[in-house]
Amino acid sequence: MEQGKEKEISEMNRREFVKKSSQAILGAGVAAAGLSGTISCAHMSGKTVENVSRIPKVPFGKTGLMITRLGCGGTAMRDATAAEAAVDAGMNLCHTASRYTGRQSLPAFAQIMPEWRDKVVLCLKDSPDTLHEVVPTLNTDHVDAIFPAAQDVNKVRDPKLKENFDRAKEQGLVRFLGFACHKNMTDVVKAAVDLGYFDCMLIAYSDPTPEFLEAVGEAKKAGMGILSMKGTRPRRRRGQPREEVTSEDIEIRIRRMLFEQHVDSVLMSVSTVDQAREWSEIGYRLWQKSEPTAATQKQLSELDAELMASCGFCGKCSECPQNVDICAIQRYLVYHEHYGRTEEAIHKYRRLGDEKTVLRCADCGTCEERCPRNLPVRAMLKRAHSLLA
Repeated sequence: MEQGKEKEISEMNRREFVKKSSQAILGAGVAAAGLSGTISCAHMSGKTVENVSRIPKVPFGKTGLMITRLGCGGTAMRDATAAEAAVDAGMNLCHTASRYTGRQSLPAFAQIMPEWRDKVVLCLKDSPDTLHEVVPTLNTDHVDAIFPAAQDVNKVRDPKLKENFDRAKEQGLVRFLGFACHKNMTDVVKAAVDLGYFDCMLIAYSDPTPEFLEAVGEAKKAGMGILSMKGTRPRRRRGQPREEVTSEDIEIRIRRMLFEQHVDSVLMSVSTVDQAREWSEIGYRLWQKSEPTAATQKQLSELDAELMASCGFCGKCSECPQNVDICAIQRYLVYHEHYGRTEEAIHKYRRLGDEKTVLRCADCGTCEERCPRNLPVRAMLKRAHSLLA
């Protein structure tokens, strides 16, 4: 058989597989929600939508974009079939980065862009000055929003960030400017709101303190679009083996972020068609805004207690006298223990070098004195080294 014919048949098989998977997802999602015919959408001004087959959408801040309440996160994406299953099932927000999954995430999304680009909101976690190189590899001429990493106030205030974005926007490579942050979140969000030129943010919900939620609320009032990450962390009790989180646990957390904590869309990591199915089923049920019951409030309290037993990436321990990269190590430990991304965790940990790991620790205890959760940081660093070195 000619090579071109083989490729054509392979593509047809992939699309047929995705189509059938999406049909199964929709049927399961509607059945799980107990819906038929019309779906009441109480949280969208009481409107009724006929024959809904997709995840509900909301405005993304003042950008004019409409995004689904669950987005397809590409941190673990390797397979174009999984990416296509997610968007075909209703997720219209795609988020990737050139370094995700050993540089496999971006090519996976690139494969589906020729068919899906005009139907999705494409977000990229990279620096604006790299867009002229990265955008063409995505099989598109532009991305909708860019989210450069900004883990401290100085980074988000760096004038070069805005200058590079403006230049890329003039070239037609990007439409909106955001930032991504999973450390020092409250201070960074406040600084971004004060600056007034950021359109959106991708922010970790691993430490949703009242001060953090107040800052995000001000950003929301200012018209910024809010994407959340790291807010549906799987269970792990301190010192115990990792447990798989249930779909019910995840949905409870998602609902709180969306309906009580200012979030427009929750990024859900997708690496398989099965994950796309699971997240989409939750997404379909979001057409119904359910009030929290005493049982769900109790469940949330238990989940919050578990979350408080792990690092929230607040950044207060980051200024180590011995220059140990505590925040990075804690993040890689979470990748391994909570998300099962062991290969990635090991690779990133080893890239730190001995001078950034617990091997440099002087056992002074400064990190534990600064930790608002009173975590045994030194023991956690030692455990990370034993698991990842």
